Amino acid sequence: MITIPPSEVLAIKDVDQLRKLILRDLEGRDITREEFFHVFGLCDAIWYHSGDPREPHVVLDSGLCSNGYVSCPKVLQYLEFCDLFAYQAAREYRKQVAEAPQWVVGSAYAALDFSNSVARQFGAIHGHTEKVVVKLDGGGEREEQRLKRFEIPEGMLVLDAEELMSTSGTAEKVHVGIEQGNPHPVRFAPLLVLVHRSPVTEFRGRPIIYPPQFHLDIWTAKPEECSLCQNGSERIDNVKDTANWQRLLSWSKAA
Repeated sequence: MITIPPSEVLAIKDVDQLRKLILRDLEGRDITREEFFHVFGLCDAIWYHSGDPREPHVVLDSGLCSNGYVSCPKVLQYLEFCDLFAYQAAREYRKQVAEAPQWVVGSAYAALDFSNSVARQFGAIHGHTEKVVVKLDGGGEREEQRLKRFEIPEGMLVLDAEELMSTSGTAEKVHVGIEQGNPHPVRFAPLLVLVHRSPVTEFRGRPIIYPPQFHLDIWTAKPEECSLCQNGSERIDNVKDTANWQRLLSWSKAA
């Protein structure tokens, strides 16, 4: 397969041009860390705090503050990029695991496109869990992932492919949801992750598989322990809101 050098990829500053290039012949090699940042940057999908206390910072869904944020859906909405990064993740899986999965699953909702593309890389069947909200005794709610529309035959090797990992919480919900919702025992492959932005490197006693060039050193902290909060940086709670996201990106672009 003919491939193109990283220098040619990095020279392209237009998303549509890059999509055409990748559609043609970028597969066939590991893409570099610089190319990863270039693609995510063109898609406005990655943000790091500059250190300037005047710049706001992110509060994650967990309630923790963070100095960085990655929005994989902004990249994976382009099918060419989704297939490219699924190829990269599957390539890393094959380096570490001899047995190919027969089923690939992803969590609802952000991982669905990515896990679908990963399944096609292996010629596997694709399934997914669904979000459900469980009422707790005494009040309160808990969000879970449940396997509701699929039945995985006994003995199948099942790969959970997630587009992003900050903690192992979502993966644990997926595994528990499948174990509880499937009528047969499930045999899981090691967890596969595209963008790894977590200190966690093992899941259920096995190494987490991810392209090493896609690991990001992004920290999280409780608000009372956050150095950005202590220096007066504004907290942005709903970073998924388009206006809030653009505020963050405007600082990065100005820098």
